[in-house]
Amino acid sequence: NSNYDITFVNGTYTITKRPIVVTIEDKTSVYGDSIVSLTAKVTSGSIVNGDTAYSLSTTATKTSNVGNYKIEGTVADNNYNATFVSGIYKINEKTISVEWDMTQDIPKAANLEGIDITYEYYNLAGELLTEFPSDAGEYKCVIVCANKNYALTNTECVFEIIDSEVQ
Repeated sequence: NSNYDITFVNGTYTITKRPIVVTIEDKTSVYGDSIVSLTAKVTSGSIVNGDTAYSLSTTATKTSNVGNYKIEGTVADNNYNATFVSGIYKINEKTISVEWDMTQDIPKAANLEGIDITYEYYNLAGELLTEFPSDAGEYKCVIVCANKNYALTNTECVFEIIDSEVQ
């Protein structure tokens, strides 16, 4: 139409990063076990086109000491502006029930190979002895484990030293 003089001016179409909030789920495992899969949920916003918008990591490993470790997220796709709500990875103690070997002269744990333990000996009055007893009588043996990665159960046994002299 000749009544109009139209001039086109180029414009700018801006695509901004898609905002999301990612809440990382807490996880647990037992000392010595493999680390379980880390998971999170998008609690605000959404991920589109099947994108992998974030990745998760922790410093916890199967050999990490008992305790809490942070689970953190990082943006894996530059099209997203992610805010992360951190999670905790908790390593719990490994519980071991002591199996006593009473076939020798001195009672000992049969299933604690490689775990740093000490044995304490008590008379039945509850007094700690400075060495393995040699007199005839009943005694208590207690296993002490300084390694906080283990929770030992069945750590006490009662044993008897019999006088070997024939009467």
